[in-house]
Amino acid sequence: IFWIAVLGIFARFYIDDYPSCSGKQVKSAAFVDLTNMILWFVTGLCGAAISLRTRYGGGEIAERNDDG
Repeated sequence: IFWIAVLGIFARFYIDDYPSCSGKQVKSAAFVDLTNMILWFVTGLCGAAISLRTRYGGGEIAERNDDG
């Protein structure tokens, strides 16, 4: 949620073209924030998939050997 808020702030600066802000710098900052938001989202999805896979079977961690 943090990245969405930050992206919205920078997008507002870029779209409204505030005179105190450099357009290229704001565009670069918005691109970096968008990239970070996508990477966090993908990382969260991968973590959830790995967690669910190991919890509900199919993963080696979920199998437990009590032979000794």
